[in-house]
Amino acid sequence: MTTLSRLCFLLLALVSAVYAYLHEPFAPFTFTAPAQAIQVKRGDTLKITWEMHPGAKFPIYGYAAASNSKTIVGLLAVDATRDARYLLRLGDLKLVDQAYEWIIDDEIEPGDYRIGIGLYYHEMTPIIHVE
Repeated sequence: MTTLSRLCFLLLALVSAVYAYLHEPFAPFTFTAPAQAIQVKRGDTLKITWEMHPGAKFPIYGYAAASNSKTIVGLLAVDATRDARYLLRLGDLKLVDQAYEWIIDDEIEPGDYRIGIGLYYHEMTPIIHVE
């Protein structure tokens, strides 16, 4: 095998690996709480939990970093898509912790929202109505 053939083979392998990484076939976790739409008041604390899917390995493109499973939690519109921008970034978390507590402060306007977890792609909770 010539040097050029080896380089082409290496490049093809690299492109295939990157393509697979950028096209995760499924979300790496599922929310367990809240399990349905919920109503909260400013000043309340809402515990959000999720389960990691078997076989989820880091890095998970769009969801969490490789070395520490760190990701972002934020507030989303009710009709947000999987890759919509957060209305408000609430903080950072480790996806492997499988829990987050959100203290609904007075800055949050009353209305309907979803909590999203992920860097570029998010999984979203059911609707959260803030009074």
